Parts: sequence; structure tokens; C-alpha cells
Amino acid sequence: MRRITVTESDRVGTWVMQQNDGVWLPGQGFCFGVEDSEGRLIAGVAFDNYNVASVQIHVATLPGKNWISKSLLEQVFSYPFRRLGVKKLIGLVGSTNAEALKFDLALGFRIEATLKDAYPDGDLLILSMTQDQCRWLNITDKDRSHGKEIGTPAA
Repeated sequence: MRRITVTESDRVGTWVMQQNDGVWLPGQGFCFGVEDSEGRLIAGVAFDNYNVASVQIHVATLPGKNWISKSLLEQVFSYPFRRLGVKKLIGLVGSTNAEALKFDLALGFRIEATLKDAYPDGDLLILSMTQDQCRWLNITDKDRSHGKEIGTPAA
């Protein structure tokens, strides 16, 4: 049985950023964690670098774990657009991370810019999404219970 946690942002943020070779600074943002039945994190979504107009999103998961649902996506995307009121959600992906890029594009992110040679093994892609582009808000109860699951992102 999976459990969603929203009360341990520093624990989840540290885990998400470790999966992404980054660093989480305590108290810097808000996170959704997905735990397995034994309380181990199997996936997480971290938000940081909030500046009123935008916020950055980071996603990580353990390979092969089924963790995502339309209901969770509605919660995750409601946070930046409804609670924070941002105009834009920003994600950064290395150009060689095909699995993460495929996942992000399937969620509805769009490639907004490419920074040449700004990633250790290639280019850095800047992805973005506005509230108008987000299809994960206002999901009906029918969609939640019968919706098709989407794939899982690479760390």
C-alpha cells in the first residue's frame, strides 16, 4: 500500500535531490513523498526556488515503482498553480536523460529553452508549464478511479 506524505519536506526533498545529483537546503520548499508499505520513499516531487511568478519542480522515483495516479497529479499541480498562484512551473532536464524528458513531455511540459553544454553530459533543457497548459487540474472522480496510469520518470 502506498502512502502520500506532505509533512516531511526536508526528508523528501533531500531524497529527491540525491536521486537527481543535487542538494536540498532545509526549509527551502515543499514536497510530496510517496512511501511504500514499510515507510520507504519510492518517489517524490519537490518544489523550490519560488519567486511569486514561478517555482521549480523536481521529480524522482525508484526504477520500476508504480507510484503515480491522476489524483496525485491533481494534488501536485494544484500546489504551484492554486496554492502558490504561480504563472509558470519550471523543470530542468539534461538533454541525455531521455526517460525523464519523455515523462515530462507526457505530463504536458514544453521545452522552452536549451542551454548548450550546461549539463555534465550535454545540454540543459528548460521545460515549463502554465496553468492554462496543465491538464491535471479539475480531474473528476470518474477520472481518478478509472484513469490510465502514466509512466515513471528517471531519477
